[in-house]
Order: sequence, then structure tokens, then C-alpha cells
Amino acid sequence: MQTAIKKLCFDSEIEVDEIDLGLLRVGHHCGYEKKEVIRSRIDEIEETNSVQWSTQNGKVFFPCHKTTKKLPSDVYNIIISNGQLAFVRDKFDTEDLIRFEDSLVNEIVKDIQNFWTKKSVFEESSITFKRGILLTGPAGSGKTCTIKLLVEDIIKRGGIAINFDDNFVVGVKTLREIQPETPLVVILEDIEVIMGGLRKSYILNVLDGITRIEGVVYVATTNYPEELEGRIINRPSRFDRRYIINTPSEGARYQYIEFLRKKIKKEVDVTKWVNDTKDLSVSHIKELFVSVYLLDSDYDQTLKELREMSKQISSETFSKKGGAGFAFDD
Repeated sequence: MQTAIKKLCFDSEIEVDEIDLGLLRVGHHCGYEKKEVIRSRIDEIEETNSVQWSTQNGKVFFPCHKTTKKLPSDVYNIIISNGQLAFVRDKFDTEDLIRFEDSLVNEIVKDIQNFWTKKSVFEESSITFKRGILLTGPAGSGKTCTIKLLVEDIIKRGGIAINFDDNFVVGVKTLREIQPETPLVVILEDIEVIMGGLRKSYILNVLDGITRIEGVVYVATTNYPEELEGRIINRPSRFDRRYIINTPSEGARYQYIEFLRKKIKKEVDVTKWVNDTKDLSVSHIKELFVSVYLLDSDYDQTLKELREMSKQISSETFSKKGGAGFAFDD
């Protein structure tokens, strides 16, 4: 038991000062979230006793845990620990997930839903059954919401979603050996970040299909398309379509504000809010609700501050005048 917990902490890059069967004390250099992950996994570790045998050739047998023929439909990270490949379920947060009726997001979801119905057409044409879309636009405009809607759809279809990382190719090869027909959505959020360093060639090879993977949709996002090369943003077959998701329309804002109003069960002048939040992102609108109705902040002042937040800032604009007890010398 203690050995298993130590291994889990090591794999999660958490310092362990002392381990007891009933107490887990972690070092001070890890975040709260990782500590909670470890605590939540202790019960799972206690249930990892071998319960059956596995064999490859009928001659050599290995003790193993409970088995399943298919991965449950969910979102996964692929890890390799001590040489062992594993698919680890990721938390799929559907809070505030809403499908805007008159938005580009809705059209994107419909387009991918249509793609999943065209498998036989791709096979008859001897074209790899895959799709790639790149989502760009200002922060908080709905790119992550789009991904969540696509993930929600793929789960309903009995498929899975995978967060892209360095173990992707080896993981998907194994997945396809076991589940050759399972539809996949592969998530590359902030692609300009994950393409840094040696990963660039690795990702391009995956997108180019050097490792042939069928039945997959690659979904990438970026807030900074200018940081991506032309071979990424203007190369169908890598990313077949590029979508710019801007701030929500008047109809989408109305739909979202009504959605929030019903959650808080308070009177809201929806028309005023819709007019006042023009050009603000979904994230800004949500923060306006939280500040005004949960934190009792002033509506007009909060709205003003949120509009200031939406403007680009630079460290060059910071004042060097003394403040909060500090003075600056050139």
C-alpha cells in the first residue's frame, strides 16, 4: 500500500515527507490541486490487488487487475509510468456548457457531426478518415466551449477524447489495436505553446498522417495565430478548416444571460445587460454576473473594469511612480 502511494506521488512530481495508511502528508512545493488528486486516488490504490491472470501465449501467466474490453467513453490523458502505458481519465467540466443557436460554434459542431456520418464515403475514396480544425479568436470567446461540445458529442457516440502530449502516438497505436473503430477527438489547446521545441516535427508528422490514424478529429486552439507558421494555419490536410471565434452576438449574449439569470434566480434587466455587454466575451459576462450578484459589486464600475481588462496591456505602460510603500529609482 505504502509503496503504491509513494509511486503515485513520484509520478505526480509530489514530494512525500511521511506516508501512513491513514495519513498522507505532502511537501510544500506542490499545488493544492495535485494534493487533492493524490488524496482522491488513495481509495483506488487500496483496490489494486490482482484478481485474475493474463496470458499472451497460454504458457506464461501474469497476475493482473480487473479488465475491460473497451475504454469507457470519456476524456483521457496518456501516460507512461515505469514503462507501462496507461490511459487516465481526465475531469470533463460541463459547467456553463451551452450551445448558442446563432453562433459559429454551433456551425462547427454541426460540421463535425456531419463528418462522423461520412466514413463510408472516405473509405470508398481511399482518403484517410480524419479531420483537423483550428480555432482562433480572443481569449474567452468560446474556443474551449466548442471543444467541450465536440467532446460531449463524441462521448454520446461511444467515442473518446484524448489530450495531446508526447505519448500520443504510442498510446493511439495501442488503442487502435484494441479498439480499431472507436471515434476519437484529439485536443491541442494553445497549440502555439505545445509546438515549442522538438515537438514541432512530432506534431506535424502526426497531422500529416505519417502514422496513419483513422476515425479522428484534431481540434487545436490558439489566441495568437501570428505565432503559428503558414504550414500550420494555411495547410489543409493538417488543419482543414480555420475558424475565427469572435465575441458572442446579440442573440448569443441574450441566450447566455438568460441562462445565468435562471441559475441565480434573481431579477435581471436582460435587455440592458445584452446592450451593455456588446464586444465582451462569454468569460467577461460570467464575471460580471459573479461580481454583481454573488459579490455585491457595483454594476457600472465592474462593467468599466471588465472593458479595461479586454484591452491589450504592455509592461511599458506601467507607472514607475511609488505606490503601496514602494518607490522606484531609475
